[in-house]
Amino acid sequence: MVIIATMIMKYSIIFLLMFQYISCKGYKGESFPEKYLKPEDVVPDSADANYYLRSLDKMLGYFAKFANRTDINRALGMFYMKAILKRTMIENKNKIQEDQEKLIKSVILQADNIMSHYFVNNIKPLDWGHILKRASHLLKEDDLQEEAIGEFKGNLLKKWILSDVSLNEFEQDMDEVKFPKETYLKYTEEVIESQTFTINIDDSDYCMGEIVYNPTPLEDTQTLRPCVYDQFCPQILYARAPSFSYSLSHRMLNVMMPRHIRRCYIKDPDDDEQLMEALCAGMYREAVYLARRGYFNRDIFMEHIVLCGMLGYQEFFRRHWFRKVVSWIDERGCIAENFNYEANRTRYLLEKEPERAKSILALSQIVLKDPCSWHPMALSLAVLAHGVRHAVHFSEVDKVKDEL
Repeated sequence: MVIIATMIMKYSIIFLLMFQYISCKGYKGESFPEKYLKPEDVVPDSADANYYLRSLDKMLGYFAKFANRTDINRALGMFYMKAILKRTMIENKNKIQEDQEKLIKSVILQADNIMSHYFVNNIKPLDWGHILKRASHLLKEDDLQEEAIGEFKGNLLKKWILSDVSLNEFEQDMDEVKFPKETYLKYTEEVIESQTFTINIDDSDYCMGEIVYNPTPLEDTQTLRPCVYDQFCPQILYARAPSFSYSLSHRMLNVMMPRHIRRCYIKDPDDDEQLMEALCAGMYREAVYLARRGYFNRDIFMEHIVLCGMLGYQEFFRRHWFRKVVSWIDERGCIAENFNYEANRTRYLLEKEPERAKSILALSQIVLKDPCSWHPMALSLAVLAHGVRHAVHFSEVDKVKDEL
């Protein structure tokens, strides 16, 4: 009991220090919709898994047409997709049907082929000092990632959502669906460049490039070791600044990835785990808000599902959400960002930077006319792979095979 009390006190101190700047506001998640406080009770089946696999096959067919243009975002989506599908086959040997296994292997092979173009054409010519070179090197190690994917676990996020631990000042308005879409867009744009939020995109890229300096565990892949970092990355990842939108997901990515790919921890194994859980609670709150507001930002919605799904939080595994993602895929295998979001984004940028109106409008016309938004498409690969794993694992019909 003394040990448990000490651990609780330790975590309480950590998170009070991290979030005290807004935890005093008094809101404890009372308005968060009750049906989302626990995992969905709909039981998926093999037909769902095949439905997602056919969608993956269709999308990868389109990706293959532009294999030489593959960037790190597409490569990362395929990296996670492959790891999830490989893990699915390993942990469900008695459930996967023969035709299903063939389709999974075909999807993985397509991704391997596309990624080989990426490494040869885009990465090989770069010098090791280039961040992209170092970050991409991590994507060759999907065996470690496959092993690190979390077991399914439910009802762990509720305690954070119904507490006064806050990641930003918008949580009550999001829960009450009062948070304007335009305001969400504004702060999402600020996250990309500003120092207001915990981590911006440039800092995230820098820390991603630093992960590779940690040695790859060759034999003992279970023991966690301290990460090799300068002080900058641990400082910003554990900073007492608010996290929102991409700063939430990129903060999560930079805590999770060294743990999964290099088996190292940033501050302390338990502290990192608690931080990831708190971040996923915040990301789940945002995903629910975005779903209730008509999925007006598909990219962030899927980014949250991809990352927290890697840790096994069942709240993110919702059949309705997976099918919603499939509904966005057109006949070519493309997904576009929500049209209204892109239009509002253009309007916001024009107001913010009127001197750049010509270039902003030119880029906007290209984006709004193109039904293929590559970043959401890359994310959808990993989202639907999560859907496959979830459907295979929880299928009631297939569970009979375990008893034979």
